[in-house]
This record gives sequence, C-alpha cells and structure tokens, in this order.
Amino acid sequence: MEIAKELQVVIQRQATEAEKISKDLKIKTQDDFINASASLVKIKQALRYVTNEKTKMTDGLNQSLKNIRAFFKPYETSLEIAKDKVSECLIEYQTKEEEKAKAKIEKVEKKVEEGKIDFEEANEKIESLEVAKKVETKEGGLTFKTIRDIEIEDESQIPDEFFELNIIALRRAVLTQGRVVPGVKIVEKKTTSVR
Repeated sequence: MEIAKELQVVIQRQATEAEKISKDLKIKTQDDFINASASLVKIKQALRYVTNEKTKMTDGLNQSLKNIRAFFKPYETSLEIAKDKVSECLIEYQTKEEEKAKAKIEKVEKKVEEGKIDFEEANEKIESLEVAKKVETKEGGLTFKTIRDIEIEDESQIPDEFFELNIIALRRAVLTQGRVVPGVKIVEKKTTSVR
C-alpha cells in the first residue's frame, strides 16, 4: 500500500512543526504558558490525526492478517500434533534400541575383562552394536540429539532472583483493587489532558 504524497506532506509538516516547538520551548511568563498550552493542544490533535490515518490504513490489513492466521491455525495445530507423536514414537524406539545395545556392549566389555576376547575384536563388535544417531531417507535426514533442560521440582525453593515482576498486575491490584502490597506506594504525577 502506497501512502498518498499529500498525506505524507501533511504528516511530515505537523511532526516537524511539533518538534521545532518542543525544542525551542521556554516558559517564563504567563503568556508563554498559554502559548505552550495552545501548542500542546495542536500537537495532541496532530498526533490524533496521524494515529487515525494510520488506523484507517492498518485496520484492513490487520483483519486480513487475522483471517489468514485463522485459516492456517487448525492445519498448523494438526501438523504439530502429528509431528510430536511421530517424534515421540521414534525417540521411544531409538531409546529401546540404545538400551539393548548398551546391554550387549557391557557383555562385550565383560568378555574383555575376563580375557575371552582381545581389544581389537571387542572394538569391532562394539562399533557394530552402536545405534546410529542419524537416519537418512530419500525425503531427508533425521538426527537424534540429547539436549539438557530443567524441570522444576519445587517452585517454593527457587530463589526470588528468578521471578519477574508483573508490573501490570501489580498496578491493577494496587490502583484498581485497592490492595496494599508491601514495598509499593501510590504516587501522584501531574500530566496533561487535552479535550
């Protein structure tokens, strides 16, 4: 979507004028204060205008994006479920094969310790028993990897440094619900409001 040149000129002029006003602003008298107030009203009106123009352009695009996502979502979900199930079955089989191989390798190692076979013969047998970490098919390759991750056993024992503060929920609890939360106080800040 191309933005009309006239609209670009209007928006750019408003932004440039607002920026110049804010850079040069010095309030020393009541007249300066009134002029600055008028400027703020104009700047907020310009901001509202720019935001409305942007919204006009993006609403249709956002709706299209929403529709596209809604169309693809059930298929992505089905494919994710299928991928996870097949992957789970493959890993389960691979793990069983590795356990079988490990038991056989331990037997070979025991024979070496007992002197029934030499290292060379044991090495050949062990190599033939090891389960491949890669599978190649005409569709592509698959590699089995072992990754490290964590699992939380008892959340109450985790140090506070690993918990994030939810400032939105905290603000809502204190300001809207009137809850008293240790370590939090209500402060009042002056702001401007343009009608």
